[in-house]
Amino acid sequence: MLKEAYAVAVPESLGLTRVRTASHPPWTTSSTVDNVLLHELKDKRRIHLYHFPLDYGWDSPPSVGLEVTLGAFLRDPRDTVVEEPVRQQILQHMPGMLSRLYGDLGLDLRNLLARGIRTLEDWAHHGWYMVDLSALSEVILEQAFLEALGQPERMLLEEEGRDRSP
Repeated sequence: MLKEAYAVAVPESLGLTRVRTASHPPWTTSSTVDNVLLHELKDKRRIHLYHFPLDYGWDSPPSVGLEVTLGAFLRDPRDTVVEEPVRQQILQHMPGMLSRLYGDLGLDLRNLLARGIRTLEDWAHHGWYMVDLSALSEVILEQAFLEALGQPERMLLEEEGRDRSP
């Protein structure tokens, strides 16, 4: 994956130049939901194995390794999922699971745009309760919105059972 560098503002009086490497552009509240979702789903560090439920191709739910990212699993399947039958099942069904994941992304984008939700700000004001999204799309939009507000790595759903009524 190509990494882009974004300069971080540092006072010149310090005589330092700092560059941070980012795997995605800095999201703003005016970032479009389609750009956010399409860009973030390319990053295999954003997708965890627990994003693939039963109907993505598993005969029975694997009991281990679901917290592993897709990137870590693809780098070293034996180290990340120790149980051989589970690992083989995941590897066998991976193409179908990814196809289904991207199909769900298409449905999510269509639903968002049909409701007039185009930006992260639109989603934050109306979309989170107006549109039923896949779990992964919802998590990605929440994280991107919080990042746009300057609160990276904090989940919007910290409170269990958040009321989603308008």
